[in-house]
Amino acid sequence: MTDENSSDLALRARAGDQEAFGQLCLRHWSGLVALARSVLIDDAEAEDAVQDSLVHAWKKLPALRDPAAFSPWLKKSLLRDCIRRAKRRKKKVELSDLEIAGPPNQSNVDVPGALRTLSPRQRAVLFLGEVQGLEDREIANLLRLRPSTVRVHRARARERLQELLGDTS
Repeated sequence: MTDENSSDLALRARAGDQEAFGQLCLRHWSGLVALARSVLIDDAEAEDAVQDSLVHAWKKLPALRDPAAFSPWLKKSLLRDCIRRAKRRKKKVELSDLEIAGPPNQSNVDVPGALRTLSPRQRAVLFLGEVQGLEDREIANLLRLRPSTVRVHRARARERLQELLGDTS
């Protein structure tokens, strides 16, 4: 088996090659789970969202015009699904549920809890920008937002995290 690039695999998968699609799934799995986890926080729900998105991608793959765009297309679909799931769940953590009594360098700071207080879009913007290193324009494209809206989400998320976790500089 050769090490084909994602574009070639997507082209084969679009033509109905299940093995090629399986290779694409394996190649993108960990990145997709990390992306879903950044929005949903919950590991099991993130994996469910990725599986659902991959099933949806298999069904919609014949409509993909540019096989080279497979990865961004899949990420965009996954992000939309994760944001919908998070909104449906409306699982907001109350401020009183967070352990934020001490300074940031102490173990009683609950970073995952602080992240849960952010909106799903704010979490997605932070993950895509800070962890994946995407530019505002790329994040805006994935989330169907304007770059200026991406900057607002990032600023509000950072402000909220600083309120909860303290000054980490």
